[in-house]
Amino acid sequence: MDANIFEEWFEENLLKKLERPSIIVLDNASYHSRVEERFPSSNWTKEEIQLWLTEKKVYHSDIFLKVDLLQRCREHKIQNKFVTDQMALKYGHEVLRLPPYHCHYNAIELVWGIAKNFYDKHASKTTDHASVLSLWKESLEQIKAVQWQNCIRHTEDIIVQSFQTERVIDEVRPLIIRIDNSDSDDFDSEISDSE
Repeated sequence: MDANIFEEWFEENLLKKLERPSIIVLDNASYHSRVEERFPSSNWTKEEIQLWLTEKKVYHSDIFLKVDLLQRCREHKIQNKFVTDQMALKYGHEVLRLPPYHCHYNAIELVWGIAKNFYDKHASKTTDHASVLSLWKESLEQIKAVQWQNCIRHTEDIIVQSFQTERVIDEVRPLIIRIDNSDSDDFDSEISDSE
């Protein structure tokens, strides 16, 4: 999968077919996260960095070293705008991005797992494109609304549990260990007695 293929599918098969404004949950897969405008990095040439600064109307001099140019870029960094987010906005939808490594907050991961299990159980040794595509289509079509609802409910339960855990962690008082000598005399004598 690459960004171009995903973005085409995203627009044609999702954005255009959603009837009312929706929140679309995406993870941070690279093909979901193509930025509209790349930000200079150390693997850019000095000339590319200078061009970026010029386009942003940021002062720089030809005598600046590459490291200095990159510092000027960091001083004028703007927040990334993702192509998929902008596409969704154009259709009246909003993208909600999951934090990295938290795919368990997305019900589609469970649904995808069901589809993959079905595919694996019914896959034969034939690998021709048409039969593989047909089986994947069948794998997705066999997932019913009730299964979707169960996956969503399960995901919501996980999210609620995570919030409850975070709340408990926030309420835990910090443990403070003093290193000064004020209370340690008794402890020191206990250690020397046992030796």
